[in-house]
Amino acid sequence: MNKYLKYRKVNLNLIIISLAILAILIWALIATNYQFILATEEEIINFDETDALEDLLAAESFDIRDYPIDLNQKCRVINFVEFAYSYDPERQDLYGLYVYVYNPAVLDIVGDSALNKISIAIAYNDKHEPCDYQKFGLIFCDKSDGAYDRLFYKFKIDDPEKIILNNVNSNERRYDIAEIELLTHGKPNATAYTVGGSYRFTGFAKGFGIDPEAESTLESVVYELETIELQVKDTYYRLAKNASEAEQINTVYFAVPNEILEKYGRLQKIKCEWWEYKTKEIVVISDQTIYNALKPFIGVNIGGYDADIGYKLGFELDLGGDILVSWGYNYKNLAMKNCNRLAYLFYTGGKDIDKYILPDETLKQYIYDYDKSHASGYLPVKDGQISADLFEDSVDADRVKGYNITEIDAGDTFDLFGFDNSDFWGWWISMFYDIPSLDLENVTPIYDIKPIDLSGTNKQISDKLLVAESDVPEIIDYCNARNAENKTTFLFRFAVSDYVAYPLVIREDNIFETPHRNCAHYAQETVFFNFDIIQLTFCRDGIYHVIPVVQSPLDIVADITPPIYPEYEGLDWLMIIFFAIVAVLAVIILIKLLDRIWG
Repeated sequence: MNKYLKYRKVNLNLIIISLAILAILIWALIATNYQFILATEEEIINFDETDALEDLLAAESFDIRDYPIDLNQKCRVINFVEFAYSYDPERQDLYGLYVYVYNPAVLDIVGDSALNKISIAIAYNDKHEPCDYQKFGLIFCDKSDGAYDRLFYKFKIDDPEKIILNNVNSNERRYDIAEIELLTHGKPNATAYTVGGSYRFTGFAKGFGIDPEAESTLESVVYELETIELQVKDTYYRLAKNASEAEQINTVYFAVPNEILEKYGRLQKIKCEWWEYKTKEIVVISDQTIYNALKPFIGVNIGGYDADIGYKLGFELDLGGDILVSWGYNYKNLAMKNCNRLAYLFYTGGKDIDKYILPDETLKQYIYDYDKSHASGYLPVKDGQISADLFEDSVDADRVKGYNITEIDAGDTFDLFGFDNSDFWGWWISMFYDIPSLDLENVTPIYDIKPIDLSGTNKQISDKLLVAESDVPEIIDYCNARNAENKTTFLFRFAVSDYVAYPLVIREDNIFETPHRNCAHYAQETVFFNFDIIQLTFCRDGIYHVIPVVQSPLDIVADITPPIYPEYEGLDWLMIIFFAIVAVLAVIILIKLLDRIWG
């Protein structure tokens, strides 16, 4: 379909002539700065409201017999329309770009979802090659119904800032489209479908060229556009800073065909986007009785203290008999941070708290399904289905809450510093607990995995590649499978965030009860919604080449691991020994000072 489409039985030629006459009238009145809409609805085509199937049937080249229902086929774009383009900014009100989607599996696509996107080039290099892509929203216009229900969808590209329009050349309007992402009902994320088309339009429709009376000269042609389809997975690595805090490397991995690397050189840059948030305290408990008592209060604002709960949870520090609670839930008097609402609560299923790892998929599903409260509203992701009560009002220092878009170069290395045992406290703790003191310097964000990297134990591979030890078997299988397809697997370390996990003491309201220790902890981490790679940039001999990516967005939520060492009661004895040593040294120093004074 090379020309814009007609609206039902409307005479388009008559409309264009009418618009030309109106243009002369409006030009005469332009000094007034008013726009006059003198035509009736029947005389103006509102292309946003035309019927999707009738639009398609109006094209001579369209045969509906070529588009059967087939549950084994994927969605694809079957038509791209540039409507009413004019070189004159004063005559671009009707201009719009429309895509028609053939949905052979008749999926229940959420037409008005904000997750529906399309990736289009917005910049070109001196060789007229696309060098930058951007995601644009899709405005739902119509879908077929009746006997062809959900078989065809029509969308308009949402470009309120006219980024696309301002980058086209009037002599040849070029639209390079990499992919389209569509959300299906019941799915947390949209699915990406390859478009891979470079659509070129020349000439003008009748009434929109230099001569309003001239016949239409509008023509179009479609060329193939090179894209890379990525199957992206995520992992993480935590480097301990102290007993309960760690720096977390957030990583995704994917494979690139070797023929691409041989042709265009090394992978140099990756452009991606995501939405970033910091979780509230995630409480994990191994005592089922206490878990059952707390569960009814998930999402309930207890206002500081509620006697009906019967328990209080706190991260307590024993300072020689004085208890300092740095974080607590249901404490009457709290010196530092008070939690009035439990956002997360999980049970280990009877497993020891110091050995239990809360799986990422369990936590992710909890976030999707949470419906206990929304006092803080909802996040601007997932079409407003995620409660903001699950997340903090801010994120880590030097990071950006909410929407992020960035391009990371392989040369943008970073450093991480592990457990510090250079001072007395670090030395003291390291005497009793096996905490790695590894420092990481000049870590590259983009790393191609080599066969030698996959040799050794899971722990050795984890430390070598900076990935979660629990993910190593899956990473090995992924690399081997992609290698068999003649592809190279890359790690992309796109963000470094903070992770904390503190042991909790649980007390009953009866002051004579012994505190429950070693049965609970809380953790906090950063999560990344709708992570999406937009483009890859390759470099050979200083020449850069950009290839757009086709990738279904994913949500990145890491496992919740316990503190590096649990707060065993034995630690109290260590503290007693420590203070005893300090006391003895203080007495010795005091005696020597007194001896000098009195000597």
